[in-house]
Amino acid sequence: MDGSTAVSCVRRERPDLIILDINFPPDVGHGGGIPWDGFLILDWLRRLDEARETPVIFITGEDGAKFRERALSMGAVAFFQKPIDQEELLHVVHETVGDPPEHSEGGPTTGF
Repeated sequence: MDGSTAVSCVRRERPDLIILDINFPPDVGHGGGIPWDGFLILDWLRRLDEARETPVIFITGEDGAKFRERALSMGAVAFFQKPIDQEELLHVVHETVGDPPEHSEGGPTTGF
C-alpha cells in the first residue's frame, strides 16, 4: 500500500527476502505525507534490527542505469529492470535464500 505499511509488515513478518520496486504510484507515494520510494524504504529497513540483514532485490520500470548503482551501493543483492527475466529472478532468489523446503508427506507447505 505504501512505505510505512511495507516497513511495518517487515517488522511483523520478518521475511527471508524483500523485493522492492523503486517507484510507487503517485496516489500511494504522495498520499501519506511522506513521498516513499524503494530507496527510502530500504534506508528505514537498514535501521531496524529485524531487517538490517534481510536481502533486498530491486525491480524498476525506470531507466536501470539511473538507479542500479545506487541500489547496489545501498546493499541490494540484485537489481532488475522491467520487463524482468523470470528465470534470472528465480535464480537470484534461490542463490540468495536457498531452495524452498521439501514438501512433507502430510501435504504441501505454505509460504511458496
